[in-house]
Formats: sequence, C-alpha cells, structure tokens
Amino acid sequence: MTWLTLLAWPAFAAHELTHAAVAYPQASVSVGLRSRRPYAEMDWTAGTPRPWIRLAHLAPTIVGCLVTAIVIATSTPLLLGLLPSNPFLAAAVGLIALNNWMAYCYPGAGDRDPFGAGNLDADHGGEDAWSA
Repeated sequence: MTWLTLLAWPAFAAHELTHAAVAYPQASVSVGLRSRRPYAEMDWTAGTPRPWIRLAHLAPTIVGCLVTAIVIATSTPLLLGLLPSNPFLAAAVGLIALNNWMAYCYPGAGDRDPFGAGNLDADHGGEDAWSA
C-alpha cells in the first residue's frame, strides 16, 4: 500500500459508507474490508427504481462536490491567513486534502456504469437507467 493510499484510507472508507447509506433503504447492504480496502456490496430488492441505484452509485461524487463547494466558501479566509505564515504547512495540508477529496469523490468503473456495459439489467426489465 503506497503512502498516498494510506493517507486516503479514511476517504475510501467514507466513500463506501456513503454508497451504503444511500442504498440502505432499497437494498441489503454489507460493508467490510477486502485486501485492506473498504468495500460496500448492495443486494437490491426487486423493483428498486433504476434512478435510485444510479444515485447510490454516484452518491460519493454528488456529496463530495457539495461538500467541496461549502468548504471552499467557508475556508478560503482561513487558508489565505495560513499561507503567508507557513507556506510549507499550507501546501502539505492542501495536498493531503486534495488526495482525500479525489479518493472520496472519484467514481470507479462500477459507480459510473452500475448496470454493466450497455446499461441493461435483467432484474430491471432492460430499460434505460433513467426510464424507471
């Protein structure tokens, strides 16, 4: 495990827990560790609306973007005050925060296409992902 991965481990855990929290009302959810990486698996109940599945898979990206906007709006004065006094500390904190933000927000292949190639799924009638 690289040191960047180790520093971003809390973000990976939060990413998977966000999937689980959004999926929980419509799925049986299990979370855990696999090869020292957190994971969340969802077993969707029959008739789950396809937009809900999409939302659960993209939830960390949506939440991460909203949180980023709030953090930027509220922390800019703090960061501007920190920069002149200790630029090395400000740069280090910024790089660690950016690494964690990317680890949390970036949607993996399964998040971008939860229904597999072609967005068709036998359990959901084979409709387009947003047609349900």
